[in-house]
Amino acid sequence: GKEPSFCVKEKAGRRTVWFGSPAISSDVLRRVLASSGVHVYDDSSDVVYVSPSFIAVHAAHDPPQIVRFPAKADVFDLLKEKVIARSATEVRLELPRLATGLYFYGDLDQLRREMEHAKAEQ
Repeated sequence: GKEPSFCVKEKAGRRTVWFGSPAISSDVLRRVLASSGVHVYDDSSDVVYVSPSFIAVHAAHDPPQIVRFPAKADVFDLLKEKVIARSATEVRLELPRLATGLYFYGDLDQLRREMEHAKAEQ
């Protein structure tokens, strides 16, 4: 048909985006979010879940997976129990296709202090 499937309206410093279908590709959605100032952690089709201190990545493709953080962070692989990076804004993961990784990101020294404190209270 001749109806629009995607519209963008900007008025008074605000952007409104309308999709005519619920079937929006992840690539289009990432581009819309990035152009609106939202931090995008992964530019590919990987599934990414983020909280203030943890990130899970489910690899939709063969390695590498590139994950970018909004600020410098230490990155610790919780499943392999090893430091991936210190004070990094980007990490390169080597997850096989369809594998999932779980990571802490933030101040690793602070995390260790909090874990020691929690153990001492038990």
